[in-house]
Amino acid sequence: MNWIFNRDRLPALRESKGLTQDAFAEQIGTSKQHVSRWETGDLVPSTSTIVKISNKFGVSPSYFFIQSDQYVVRHGAENG
Repeated sequence: MNWIFNRDRLPALRESKGLTQDAFAEQIGTSKQHVSRWETGDLVPSTSTIVKISNKFGVSPSYFFIQSDQYVVRHGAENG
């Protein structure tokens, strides 16, 4: 079983709080480009960033992951 970052959960939370990518990025100390790439699945946030995001929204870090039986190939390095 593999754990995969669920890219759909971040924009849903962000939008539910009325935050733009720019405003959210500023609040967690990153760039709009990183937020955009996380939300499109191009990048996965680092562990420390996931914890920061979780704290911001009051959810567990595990909220951002789903289990899959599929083999996962990671493209690029973690960033953010």
